[in-house]
Amino acid sequence: MATAASQRRWRANDPKHTVELRLSPTALARLDKLVARFDARGRGEVIERLLLADPGAHPAALLNEAIRLGRAVLLATGQTEAALRDASGRTYAIVRAR
Repeated sequence: MATAASQRRWRANDPKHTVELRLSPTALARLDKLVARFDARGRGEVIERLLLADPGAHPAALLNEAIRLGRAVLLATGQTEAALRDASGRTYAIVRAR
C-alpha cells in the first residue's frame, strides 16, 4: 500500500482531476453495463470516452450509445432526421425509420 506522502505526490503530478457526481440507480446501472461493454477499467474511463468520443477498442459500443442519444433527441424534438458536419466538412446523418 502506498504511503500518504507518495499518494499526494502522485496526485500532484496526475493531469486528471477527480470529480464527484450523483446518479440515479438506473443511470448507475447503465454506466456499469457500459463499463463491461467497453471493457473499461472503471466508470471514469467510460465517462471520459463518451465525453471525448473516443471509441477505444470497442467502436461499436460507442456507436450504439451515439444512436441511442440521437434517437432520444429525435423523439424529444419530433424530428425524423438530424445531421452533423465535422471539422473536415463531412456530413453524418441519423434518420428515424418510420
